[in-house]
Amino acid sequence: MQHAMGRALTTLALAFALICGAAVSQARAVGLGGAPPSGWSFDVMPFYLWFPEITGDITVEGQSDTLDVSIVDWGKALLEDARYAVSGRVHARKDRLLFTLDVLGVSIDQDQDFLVVLERDSEFTQVMVEFGVGYHLGNWLLDSQTGFAVAVDVVVGGRYQHINADIELITETLRLGFGQSADWLEPFIGTMLNFSLSKRFGFFIGGNVGGFGIGSDLTWTITSILQFQLSRRITLFVGYRILDIDYAEGEIHDRFEYDVQMKGPGFGFNIRF
Repeated sequence: MQHAMGRALTTLALAFALICGAAVSQARAVGLGGAPPSGWSFDVMPFYLWFPEITGDITVEGQSDTLDVSIVDWGKALLEDARYAVSGRVHARKDRLLFTLDVLGVSIDQDQDFLVVLERDSEFTQVMVEFGVGYHLGNWLLDSQTGFAVAVDVVVGGRYQHINADIELITETLRLGFGQSADWLEPFIGTMLNFSLSKRFGFFIGGNVGGFGIGSDLTWTITSILQFQLSRRITLFVGYRILDIDYAEGEIHDRFEYDVQMKGPGFGFNIRF
């Protein structure tokens, strides 16, 4: 997971550098300014349903389990057990300033047989709230004939995480339960790229990295979205999101670890006003 995280962050950094360089050179070629529209504007995404594959390791009161939930398992949990992975966001803009609020909620459990006579049931609920302030670097026209353009923002902020986890060991005559929760606050830095592909289609890619030992050891996320403008205010989209969290606290019997990666597709809609 650490190697995957490194490759993902390196790819994000290189893509950002290359795109910004190309945008600046193309903007000079066509002579387009980068001034954003004045006044307040709001993007509200009230609903984003996520279907993540979940892999990693979790330790509760010293009891460890390996998570391996496929997208198919996730779909069954959603329909049969009312489990969920949903998020929403509000982005407010004023000239070059950007204010962000993103919320994510995840609830899942995993049942598996262990050592033939032993069943292990792991369950966790996660709430993540990100809040930040950003700066709009500019809008650049990459192709004047097609209208292909990119808008670039950088963001810094804080991320609050709450995780409640339970592990049960079950036999025919015995049921042992272990439960623990963790809350922490950490900083993050990130960037967002919005591409105008045509009059109705757009593409978004954004990501951030945080923690750095303040809260989690490291948390990073990357989101890509293909957008379709249904009307002047409503946009439909499908996307793919990766979230990786590495957090640990305590020793031996009160040890809590959450080293988990979630990745998968999702869909939702956005309202602009």
